[in-house]
Amino acid sequence: MSLSLSGEHPFNNYRSSKYYLILFLIWPFLAFIVSVSNFSKKEARFIVYMFLIYYGFNFVNTNTAIDAYRYALELKINSGRSFSDFFRIVGGLYSDTNVDIVEPLISFIVSRFTSHYSLYFAVWAAIFGFFYLKSINLIYKNIIINPGWNSIILLLFFTMILPITTISGVRM
Repeated sequence: MSLSLSGEHPFNNYRSSKYYLILFLIWPFLAFIVSVSNFSKKEARFIVYMFLIYYGFNFVNTNTAIDAYRYALELKINSGRSFSDFFRIVGGLYSDTNVDIVEPLISFIVSRFTSHYSLYFAVWAAIFGFFYLKSINLIYKNIIINPGWNSIILLLFFTMILPITTISGVRM
């Protein structure tokens, strides 16, 4: 059998990714922990990404004092609007009430599919998780190339200062 460019058997990645997915379906948090411990593997990073989306999908939004509650209410309002209101929502850019285009745009697009906030926060977790994992992977590669306390402390501080739990406010 031929080896892949990494020197591994070509079906090892398929087999391990299958096991990661099965574990994720049975117990997502354990799959997340196992994936974090094997972060150098691409399939492990994918499971971490899936867990971040899973976290956003299962985000509990009952506290009326947080921004997430207001975003969920705005999603419900957008779901009742017609498609012709899209230009009015986006046209409010740089008005005295709204200077953001991304949040209303994503809210309006998600409202075309559902009025429930679970999918809405899963979309935000997917966006946040993509950039979050790219940043962590950049720091992780720096640790592999140049191991030292500075890189490890940077990775720890980055993950503690900007955790996935900040998904409650879209403008993180």
